[in-house]
Amino acid sequence: TVASAEAVYDIPKEKLLKRDRSSRKYRFASYSDVHTDAVKKNYKYDEIHWRKALDTAAARDAQFIVMSGDYINNNVNFEGISTAEWYIYQKVLSESDYNNPVYEGIGNHEIRQNPTTELPEFIKATGLNGDTSSSDKGYFEKDINGDHFIFMELEKGFRPSKKQEQFSKEQLDWLEGLLEEYSGDGRNIYLIEHALFYKYGAGDRIDDEPYYSLPLYDPLESTQRFKSILETYKDVIFLSGHTHIAFEYQYN
Repeated sequence: TVASAEAVYDIPKEKLLKRDRSSRKYRFASYSDVHTDAVKKNYKYDEIHWRKALDTAAARDAQFIVMSGDYINNNVNFEGISTAEWYIYQKVLSESDYNNPVYEGIGNHEIRQNPTTELPEFIKATGLNGDTSSSDKGYFEKDINGDHFIFMELEKGFRPSKKQEQFSKEQLDWLEGLLEEYSGDGRNIYLIEHALFYKYGAGDRIDDEPYYSLPLYDPLESTQRFKSILETYKDVIFLSGHTHIAFEYQYN
């Protein structure tokens, strides 16, 4: 795997985890942005990459996978082809070597056309409708191996990202209540949410606009509150996707 990698980076010794690997509780994979493309207009190798990712998780004995959105593409002239793309996504999953659970948070491509009609499709395609521990909403929580996994939802699908609030008061109240309850209980807290913040992550302190065009923007009240919640509860481990970051940009 290393020999065929695009780039290899050694973590500095002072930043390596000090924990003995023998004390590991479990092993899981974190994936994002599969972008199953039914007509192969934007993502020609989507199925190949998705299958390799799953087989890698199986080979590395991942006990489960958490995903932070964009399983389908659904943007080819807005033709409403998401059903076919969900079928491809599920077909590759069923045929792979991976046989353990997959927990999916929602991204912008799942609801980029019409959140009202496409959210039920996401809930059905991911199996949330048959999971009594989850809600009929796009956001939910899971207790996995004794730790907290919180999955958020981009409720408006980034249309448009600079003007449209992405998180409802209801969802942010729910999130803040969970973090207040769980903070300090000795268990890991993982927050899975698709999009990142504008100029808020490592490497984003640049003068120009980041090349990814759809981050969460500060002027929006829901973005400011979401950021404030994370700054209050600093023990949260935040997993995201969305950027499609490329090594050749060399700034993040």
